[in-house]
Amino acid sequence: MEYESDTHQTFIIAKVNQRYRGLAAIHTTEHFSVEDLIDIRLYLMKTFQNARNHPPLLAELTWASNQPTTFWDTKRDIKAKPEFPYIHTCLYIAVAASHPRSKVTSLPLNVVFDTLERELGIIVVDITDLSRPRCAFLRYGHMKMLDTVEFDISFNP
Repeated sequence: MEYESDTHQTFIIAKVNQRYRGLAAIHTTEHFSVEDLIDIRLYLMKTFQNARNHPPLLAELTWASNQPTTFWDTKRDIKAKPEFPYIHTCLYIAVAASHPRSKVTSLPLNVVFDTLERELGIIVVDITDLSRPRCAFLRYGHMKMLDTVEFDISFNP
């Protein structure tokens, strides 16, 4: 493939109190092709679209909306426990299930995209609306959130 990477980051975000917030993020180290990243995206979309996951996801989104601004501004250690354990677990399992040999490392809450080492790009899943999560594969110059069909078309013309 044209693009390949040995490192990759995946983020789960949602609009919380009129502002997008990072809820969970992981870093993987393995040689990924674009096809591998599409597989990861498929697992993520299936996980977050699954209605059985919605009650605990909604509970964590509600909890997030009740947090003060200081909660979001606080820097966290990389070894801190995830603030949104169900969202984080869904992310972790989806990525690990799609590529079981990959080393998956948690990243602290609200880690900034631009501060991460990345070769290929990042995957971002917006779970603001659980009935229609959106997914993006972002590289500089290609910063657009896509729904499932648009994502598939953009990588499989």
